[in-house]
Amino acid sequence: MTDAKPVSIPRKPYEGPITGIKYPQARVLGRITREPNANEQLWLDAIEEVQTDLEDLLPLTPRAYAYRIAGKDGFTKKIATAGIGDFLTLARRARWIDSDTVDDSKTRTITVPDDLTPEALDERMKRMAKNWRRWRRLGQLWVPEVWPEAVGSMRSVADPAATFGAAIVSSGGTNSLAEIEKLAARAVERYVKHRMRTVVMFIADFDAKGVERLDRAVADTWALLRDDYGLSDGQARTLVRPEWVAITAAQTTAYSLESSDASGTTFEVESMDPADLRDILTAKLRSYTSTKLLNRVVEASKREGEVRVRRLDAS
Repeated sequence: MTDAKPVSIPRKPYEGPITGIKYPQARVLGRITREPNANEQLWLDAIEEVQTDLEDLLPLTPRAYAYRIAGKDGFTKKIATAGIGDFLTLARRARWIDSDTVDDSKTRTITVPDDLTPEALDERMKRMAKNWRRWRRLGQLWVPEVWPEAVGSMRSVADPAATFGAAIVSSGGTNSLAEIEKLAARAVERYVKHRMRTVVMFIADFDAKGVERLDRAVADTWALLRDDYGLSDGQARTLVRPEWVAITAAQTTAYSLESSDASGTTFEVESMDPADLRDILTAKLRSYTSTKLLNRVVEASKREGEVRVRRLDAS
């Protein structure tokens, strides 16, 4: 029996699209084109066995895969838990496994049906009709996505995002290959269907690790657009534009932010006044929006909602 070993992900230098920092030993971006070696095949066989056994429960988290391959031939618990993340990243980039069989996104929203009376259902339908609105990006050139690094910042950005029709992707999206793949797919679909481009607005702590994650998320998105959709580098950069909303180096001094470390090099999003963060995001969203067109869509939505309420009242 051969014991499995941790896998090695290729590394190559790249320049950060947001900061311009040159990263000499970063993990490869986009796809990898080669067959698995003998050690990687051990991992792949174990993963495929888990996928067969738990087909109805896919996608699984990396931790769930680790627990289920631990104890299999060649896999100690230590090797399984320490190496699972790198292997699943390598296997998806090389297309040895389907990306939709792995869930490395930490965002969760689960709803359950309410026990409604017929009368309560009628009232809910009226409220929904009254509050119904068209997509606020109709006719705009850009579709913004707001990516706060932590769930804690969502409260500060929720109102301006809703006002301008921006989606919110939070809780580690920049560190998730699954979320980066979804971003690339959304950007292509928006352009094909509506001829609209995507702007990603990042809100994250200011430190070396956080800044590198933003750079990597953008560079990886562009690489996937090239590798998966055949776009040129220029087309990828045109289709998805990054905006570093907060926390930037300039903001640490402009807003007199308190650092969270003794060396004064780390600044957390929570160190900024929530009102200031909302104002900064609002200004950035407005710069990508025709407010005249947005107001027309909002007014049309109100009129259409009122018509629907009257129809429900008459029925």
